[in-house]
Amino acid sequence: MLVNIVFICKNNICQSAVVEYCLRQYITDIIGKELTDKYFIIQSAGIQPYKGLWNCRLLKKMREVSAFVGLKTIASTHRSKPLTAEILNAGTVKFVYCMNQKTIDIAKQQFPDGVYNLLYKDKNMPDDPYGRRTMDYAGCFVLIRNRCKVLAHSFVDFLKTSMKSN
Repeated sequence: MLVNIVFICKNNICQSAVVEYCLRQYITDIIGKELTDKYFIIQSAGIQPYKGLWNCRLLKKMREVSAFVGLKTIASTHRSKPLTAEILNAGTVKFVYCMNQKTIDIAKQQFPDGVYNLLYKDKNMPDDPYGRRTMDYAGCFVLIRNRCKVLAHSFVDFLKTSMKSN
C-alpha cells in the first residue's frame, strides 16, 4: 500500500508547502524515515503555481518564519509546482486536501474526471496569510504545525489499521 497525500492551495508557496513539509516530518518522527518513504507520498501543489519561485519578495516573511521555527529545508528547497494528474494519481490510496472552497472549485474544473470525489477542505487549516504581517505568517505556521501533528497520527493509524486488515 502506498498512501498519496496531496495538499493543494492557489500558488503552492505558503500553506500547502508548509503542510507538506510539516506532515512529512511528523510522520517520520512517528514511524521513521524508511517506513515513511515506503508507505507515504506526501506532496503539495498549486492550481496557479508561482512559476517555481520561492524567493519572491512577498514570500520573505514565510521563509523567515520557516527558518525561525526550524524548518529551514522548506525555505531553501521548496519550489512551487502545478497540480497535475500524476500528482493526483500517485499511490494506491489517495487523500487530497484543498485549502479553501475556491481551490476545490478550480481543481474540479481542471480535473473533472476523478479528483472530484477526492477533494476535501480541512476546516482546521488556517486562512492564507499571503501579503499580511509577519506575525500572521507565524500564527498560520503554528496552526499548521498543530494540525499536522493530529493528521500525522491519523495517517499512521490508518496505515496500521489497513495493514492489519490485509
